[in-house]
Amino acid sequence: MLHPSTFSIVACDLNERAWGVAVASKFLAVGAVVPFAQAEAGAIATQSHANPTYGPKGLAMLAKLHGLYFGKSEPGERLKIAGEAAKELQRIMARLGFYAGAIHGAYDEATRAALRAFKGKENLEDRTFLDEGMIDPPALEYLRERFGLK
Repeated sequence: MLHPSTFSIVACDLNERAWGVAVASKFLAVGAVVPFAQAEAGAIATQSHANPTYGPKGLAMLAKLHGLYFGKSEPGERLKIAGEAAKELQRIMARLGFYAGAIHGAYDEATRAALRAFKGKENLEDRTFLDEGMIDPPALEYLRERFGLK
């Protein structure tokens, strides 16, 4: 027995800087309600009860991540991992299981090793400069929002 379902596909071509989304469903005209796309952010299909408020929220999240992953800070804008910033990163890394040392605010080898083990999990390789003990402000803000202690 066939069970009607809804399917979505989202694609992008980074060379052309183009995104697209398509939806197929048993529900008539669903393509007018669930696909959303925005330049420099991406495309999504929100299918949870076809709630049209999810689209703009999802695009805002994508736009923020697009800036994080594809943006670049100038070397002079980078922050030194020391003091309160180092403590904050040590707390976050400890909370996530990457750091077991003391929360002391020094950028030591244990802190560097924790950040090195973690950075690829969130695609922050281009936003952390661990040999120099530096981090881009958008990356630090992202870590605060996503993993910071509440």
